Amino acid sequence: MKSSITNYYNLKRNFYKEHPRVERRTWEEIDKFLNLHQIKFSGFDFPKPIFSLDEINFPVYIINEIRLQGIQRPSAIQSMTWPALYSGRDIMCIGLPTSSRVISYICPALVFIREQAPEIRRAGPLVLIVTQTKEVAKEILTHSQMFIHQSQCSYCCLFDDENINTQSLHLRGRDIDIVIGNYHRLCELMDNDLVNLKNVSYLVLDDFYRNRSARLSDEIKRVVNETRPFSQYKIIYS
Repeated sequence: MKSSITNYYNLKRNFYKEHPRVERRTWEEIDKFLNLHQIKFSGFDFPKPIFSLDEINFPVYIINEIRLQGIQRPSAIQSMTWPALYSGRDIMCIGLPTSSRVISYICPALVFIREQAPEIRRAGPLVLIVTQTKEVAKEILTHSQMFIHQSQCSYCCLFDDENINTQSLHLRGRDIDIVIGNYHRLCELMDNDLVNLKNVSYLVLDDFYRNRSARLSDEIKRVVNETRPFSQYKIIYS
């Protein structure tokens, strides 16, 4: 498999430009929003939430797909996570419906990919979205596929019920930007040196806190340790 020789510090991470309306937003208004949606958050210098789609500076191809999905305004979790992820922050979220959480991390992920230099993208997948079961992984694919298509990014799905040799050929056949899969299949591919995660810099651990066995905990550690030391993390409980 192709190995990453890219300098870690060449990555672009912060694409967020705070809208003037957000900049003027008072903490009294923000507290009212947080209480209304029963949101609790902690963190240092956390970006202010956005209240409308025109307050996030996503590219047109992202905004258009958001609107095509019937989204008129950000969900509560998107209001909080889009500014944070778009500015390169690490976050952990608890208690989200599948569709809302997937859109919350896939939109910033796609811009992250598109803004990197060609040599960084060619070094291996930049984004890894991984979960415990193939069922959840397929849900993630369902909710993210059109966004990926509109962004002209490439992806590969690594699920337990697919032929491992076919998946290996897919990985070798072209440059892949995004890998979506479950831990067990990723570890099987790693055992056979069929997947390279050394370039992964945007790491999504979906459905992270579900009850898990000792074996699964070991698989999670193996996958995480295979990615860049400075990966961006998004840890979610569903």
